[in-house]
Amino acid sequence: MKSNDLSGVRVLFLLILMMKVFLIFLFSSQLSSEFFTPFVLSSISHETNPWQYYFENNLNIDAFPYHSLMLYILYPFACIINLTGIESFLKIPSLLADVGILLFLFKSFPHKEKSILLYYFLNPIIIYAIYVHSQLDLIPTALFIWSIYFLMSKRYTFSSILLSFSLATKFHIIVVLPLILFYLYKTTSLKNIYKYLFVVIIIFFILDLPFLFSDGFINMVLFNHRQSLIFDSFYSIGEIKLLLPVAAILSVYMHFF
Repeated sequence: MKSNDLSGVRVLFLLILMMKVFLIFLFSSQLSSEFFTPFVLSSISHETNPWQYYFENNLNIDAFPYHSLMLYILYPFACIINLTGIESFLKIPSLLADVGILLFLFKSFPHKEKSILLYYFLNPIIIYAIYVHSQLDLIPTALFIWSIYFLMSKRYTFSSILLSFSLATKFHIIVVLPLILFYLYKTTSLKNIYKYLFVVIIIFFILDLPFLFSDGFINMVLFNHRQSLIFDSFYSIGEIKLLLPVAAILSVYMHFF
């Protein structure tokens, strides 16, 4: 890339980044103020298992349907909120994840930096979902795509660690595991496949273990009704219900298998 083009990309990146930082502190959402922030703050002021605290005190069981690593990631920023009273700091991990995805795209598509900035980093849907509505989904997404990056680079240990991290933030990532195993089956040895699976399972369970057997975690995360929303989108053909998300996932699997 020419120096003038590189300078232009840097300026564009900084402008978009400053805009996103501004939006972080400009907007607050009900999702954050009534669900995420009070939940994470409860881990500071009450006890180390906020899921159990919410469950025992009949608080909102939909407050935080994420796994343990999401709490660990947000906890330092909750401490800042506890000191400053500014709940917008809870969006900072999403901004870091956003930049992480951007770096992945830069590495994957060299010489396309300007297009990536315009079509991804300036994407209004992502900007609204993350910086206005306070969604957390970029965090597991960033961990997952970097796992795929290291998988394609044959750095299987890094890939398996990051995949376990993504699962320990949002378990829905599990739907891609069969495709990853199929890719490993086609490109490497059974030994590497077993090692990959072992690392993913062990790290995932170590991260969840402090909460895994508590009633709060079981009800708010493992068996939260939101986990079954995938079955609420269907198309009826007579008495048959075609589950659209499941059908979409199966169609992807059939393409590979």
